[in-house]
Amino acid sequence: MEKSISVSEKDKLKQPLNSLDIFKILGSFLLVLGITLSILNRNNEERKLALARTNAKMYADELVANSVKTTHVKTLRELATAEGKATQEGYLGADPWGKPYSYKVIHNSYGQPVYMIVISAGPNAVMDTVLNDISFEARKNAQIQIMGDDVGHLKSYR
Repeated sequence: MEKSISVSEKDKLKQPLNSLDIFKILGSFLLVLGITLSILNRNNEERKLALARTNAKMYADELVANSVKTTHVKTLRELATAEGKATQEGYLGADPWGKPYSYKVIHNSYGQPVYMIVISAGPNAVMDTVLNDISFEARKNAQIQIMGDDVGHLKSYR
């Protein structure tokens, strides 16, 4: 059985959209767009954090393997071919936010290198972790903490 539509209902269906209807549609569209963009942005930041952690680990592995031969490089190829005196701390590469990673060699009380720490300043581009305050004694007492939104990796020389 078909439902018949009255003449007045047909007239309502033929009416053009009024400005309130247009604002409702536009508002709904903008709401959906805003939610979609916030989800995409959150996923992008999570990817950047994961990439920063991976790069910090990779750089720490390379620095330990190459016994730290440079103070500032942009790529691992430059790190592998860098000439010059060995340094105990410096900068290398660029994190996902465009700032260089910082690194520092941590020595024991006999002056032997024990740990390598590589840190990114993170999304806010402010280094919250003070590398000068990090020492072997702090590590031995499990007091090294990467602060704020910094991202890093601690690698043992052993």
